Amino acid sequence: MLTLGGTERSGFRMRALSLEFHGYASGEVVSADRYGAFDPASDERSQLDAAVTRIAQTVDAGDASFVAITVVGFSDRNDTPGLSCDDRRASESNASKDRSDSALSWLIEAVGAQLVTPLADWHESSDRVTWIQVPTGAALLANDPPLDDAQRAENRRVKFVFSFFDA
Repeated sequence: MLTLGGTERSGFRMRALSLEFHGYASGEVVSADRYGAFDPASDERSQLDAAVTRIAQTVDAGDASFVAITVVGFSDRNDTPGLSCDDRRASESNASKDRSDSALSWLIEAVGAQLVTPLADWHESSDRVTWIQVPTGAALLANDPPLDDAQRAENRRVKFVFSFFDA
């Protein structure tokens, strides 16, 4: 799902881009593998590539532009028999956190590779970037309740929300 919107306020123009990638297998968390599996000509891949380039350009820029990045990790319900509610919740929370960690790590590396001036800790040191991770566990299922393995895979996903602010 791709969403692109924009607004203008206080001399800044804001463009938002939301990209959601679903279909992770149970236990799968490595975003680099998911990215590599995309058809290079696909909408998802081209939109994500464009966002990475735009972030690198923002970090390299000498103006007042900036970007806010949100990485959201989602999990499917863990219905393993014999687990307590606390164990299920912990498993779901850990899976979504691992997914968002991997997606953010992939993004940090991808942006870093495109910077004109190499800056390994750009995500921490640049005053043009702010970011947040949101591991949701299984609180926001795309399919509730999931009826089959395909719907469970849709529940396991990562969402990037990029808000670009240009002066």
